[in-house]
Parts: sequence; structure tokens; C-alpha cells
Amino acid sequence: PSSTVAVLSFSVVGGIAASSEPEMFYSLTAGLAILTGAFFVVAGLVKLGFLADFMSKPVLDGFIVGLALTIAAGQLHKLFGIEATGDNFFGDIVAVVSNLDETVVAALVIGAGSLVLLFVMEHFVPRIPAALVVAAVAIVIVSILRPENVAIIGEIPGGLPSLGWPTISISQWIELIPGAIAIVIVGFAESVAAARTYARKYGYAVDADQEMVALGAANAATGVVGAFVVDGSLSKTAAADQAGQ
Repeated sequence: PSSTVAVLSFSVVGGIAASSEPEMFYSLTAGLAILTGAFFVVAGLVKLGFLADFMSKPVLDGFIVGLALTIAAGQLHKLFGIEATGDNFFGDIVAVVSNLDETVVAALVIGAGSLVLLFVMEHFVPRIPAALVVAAVAIVIVSILRPENVAIIGEIPGGLPSLGWPTISISQWIELIPGAIAIVIVGFAESVAAARTYARKYGYAVDADQEMVALGAANAATGVVGAFVVDGSLSKTAAADQAGQ
């Protein structure tokens, strides 16, 4: 999973399922993953991998940094425990600044402390899965202290995901096509950027066409188990590399 394509998936599905039941949101999300996988496979089979040669590193870097800032701004209200949000990057920041008086101190302390621990661990002990440790520590703290007004996920269902085909109409499949194509472009750009970065580092070749087919298979399988689109995440790849994998 990648924050890049997760944001795109939400924006695509949210526009179609805005007035629908939550179950439809899940079905459309899975359908988008399957459709994205199909487009990836087709693109790889017709040898469209050469498009990666037109994606310059500065453009990819700018895209990634811009998206990272957008995601951070969108999560800022959760860090402060504020309910107000905006419609875009600047709106999210304005919403938080103008509602600082509603800050939940417990949420801010837990959130800020988690970030500090995450950055410290990644700097000094990069081979230890910092995100997993921080999540475990946060769970223990919240379970023991039970702080008020701190939003938690709640109970997470156990067991393996079930296989199934999303129940959406033909018209909804058609509505998903533009979003799926956009995700193919963005997901391929991020995946190839990560692949080529580490190919240069470790001295191996990257077959862009094969990458497309692999991404297609991964997304198709993801959709069948009811999850959202995936790609070659830059952050996950960096974390795996730091862990020696």
C-alpha cells in the first residue's frame, strides 16, 4: 500500500459513492483495484514501459514531495484532535490554525510523542521496524491510560480476507475508468522511480514492461480480497532496504 495511490483511490471512489451506503464505497474501492490491475497488465503486454523514459527525476521528486505535504496537511487535524478540516492543502492548515483552541492535549501528546519516537528510531536503529514499535507502544499507552477525547480505531476483525467480486453496476465500472487510468500513470511513475533508484544502487536491470504486468497482477489480487490499489511504494521500499531486505 502506498499513500500516493491511497489518496487517489479515495478521491476517485469518494466522488462516485458520496451519497451511497458504506458498503458501496468498499465495493467501488475493490472494483477500482481490479480495473487498475487490468489496465496495468494490458499496458505491460503492449510494451508501454518505454513511457518510463519520459519521466524525469526532478518531476517525480516534485510530485512525491508535493503529495507528501498534502497528506501531512490532511492528517494535521488528527494530530491536534481537531474535527475541522479543509478542502485542500491550504484549507487543512487554515482549519487547524483557526481552531487551535479546540486542541485535545492528550491526542497531541500521544501523536507528537509517536512521531518523535518514530524519527529517533529510524535514525539510530534503522533495522528495527520503527512504525511497528511505535504502533505497539501507542496501543499499550492508550489501553492503560484510556485518555478522553482521543479517537481510536477500535476493534479490528481477525482472520483472512474472503475472496469475492465487487457488486457494482456497469455504469459504475465505466465511471471508474478515468480514475483507474490516472492511478496506472501515477502508480507506475512511483514504482519505476523506486525500482530504478535501487537498481542503480545495487547494479541490476529493470524491465518496465514486466513491472507493469506485476503491478497489474498485484492490483487484481488486491481487488478480489476487497482492498484498495497498491504500487511500489517509495517509503515502504526504503524501509525494506534499511531493514536489510
